[in-house]
Amino acid sequence: MCIAVTWGPGRNAFGVYVPQFRAELGASTEFIGVVAGGMYGGYGVALLAVGMVVPRFGVRLAVVIGIASAGLGMAVVAASHNSWVTASGLIIAASGAGWTWAPYSNAAAHVADPSTRARVLAVISSGAAGGFLIIGLLSVAAQGRWRLVWGLYAAMAVGALWANRQLPTRGTDPHRGGGTNTNLSQLSLIDCLRMRSARSLFAVATCYGSVSAFYFTFSTDQLVAAGLEQATAGAGLYAAMGLAGLLGLAAGDLIMRWGVDSVCTLTFGGLTGACLFTAAWPSSWIAWMASGSLAGASLMIGSALLAEWNSRTFSAAPTVGFTATLSLLALGSIGGPLVLSQQAAATGIRWAFATASAIAAVVALLPLVRRIASATTRTK
Repeated sequence: MCIAVTWGPGRNAFGVYVPQFRAELGASTEFIGVVAGGMYGGYGVALLAVGMVVPRFGVRLAVVIGIASAGLGMAVVAASHNSWVTASGLIIAASGAGWTWAPYSNAAAHVADPSTRARVLAVISSGAAGGFLIIGLLSVAAQGRWRLVWGLYAAMAVGALWANRQLPTRGTDPHRGGGTNTNLSQLSLIDCLRMRSARSLFAVATCYGSVSAFYFTFSTDQLVAAGLEQATAGAGLYAAMGLAGLLGLAAGDLIMRWGVDSVCTLTFGGLTGACLFTAAWPSSWIAWMASGSLAGASLMIGSALLAEWNSRTFSAAPTVGFTATLSLLALGSIGGPLVLSQQAAATGIRWAFATASAIAAVVALLPLVRRIASATTRTK
């Protein structure tokens, strides 16, 4: 429930209500891009704080701070009638995701058996799919009363606090991991960021953040701009994302069977299709449902991929490593909406989605290019 609240409404509900924010608060495309970047900036700051809090105070405090931040931010949004106050609430709410994902993934990396770790990480990551379903269902039920919905989101955060009351006071020490490479246990965040073996992981995390953040921020806005019904457009899209996102529960088995590279291609191939459908057929409900389904499945599989890839790369220091990985994801999440919103203002939102699709396509092809290059080298 914690991941569903912090990663669903807390971090990603903003995009559903962009049309209402435009109408009631006078938000421009550039302002929306700045707010989205600020939200992921708050998420990034929380990630850095987790690396200091968990080793000293344990998992429970980090999770409590995360859920409380999400609840407080969503309550501010529900009560606000000013664009900048609303933006502040959104940034506070988004920081909750940064406080919660790494502690849960760290616990899984240390507690789960290596043969089941990928499945456990996939279940944790796919909790966000439940959050997407909640966004869609409440949006339909509220029929445009977005302040009521954000108030309900805040109430859900209170429920999540109660549901997580049994978390241990002290978490597993992230510097006493079960990996075999003991040198990793002494790594700092800077050491992790400098590791050559982690460069591919970091590059993928950055691109994943860029494309996903832009999609979440502007997908509903593009749907409404194309003439589809505002009251149900975003709700239908997020419901499709949530239902398809449940496929992320199979991500662990996919990674174990196909490997990291193939699942990376699958993830970014799906994101390519999601953005391409949005750019090419903006007024088609069929295209939008296909887009939402591809995005939901790809994003949930991708989040599980990053968690498992991180555990393999930083086997004895998963918390520090995951903080580094998610920091790069946050950097991409800040830059993606900021840069692509500027393009959208200049050339139109459809071309910005086309650019996002091209970025995802390049990442999808990189593992294939690397294999071809490796095969060519071996044959020489």
